[in-house]
Amino acid sequence: MERVGEIRLALRVAAADGPGCIRELAERAQVGYAAAQRTVENMVRAGELVAVGSKPVPWRRAEAKVYGQPQEATPRCRRESIGARSPDAELQMQLMRIWR
Repeated sequence: MERVGEIRLALRVAAADGPGCIRELAERAQVGYAAAQRTVENMVRAGELVAVGSKPVPWRRAEAKVYGQPQEATPRCRRESIGARSPDAELQMQLMRIWR
């Protein structure tokens, strides 16, 4: 099974809470903007996120793309799969124990 990085996992949870632009997803996931930008691009390429539209934002002139989960989210992208029993969460818990 493929290992999931911390930023990708945090962005999955943020996207499960609802669609948002990269800056909003980064704020919800509490990760840096540059890391979120690169990871969202990779997640779109992998099909884990899709651009669902655009909206005006106060911090730029052009509209920002809004990203969300695909209509039929795969089990590894849905919020309930990120719970305590998923392999991703187990891995994250093990890493947290090691790093302490």
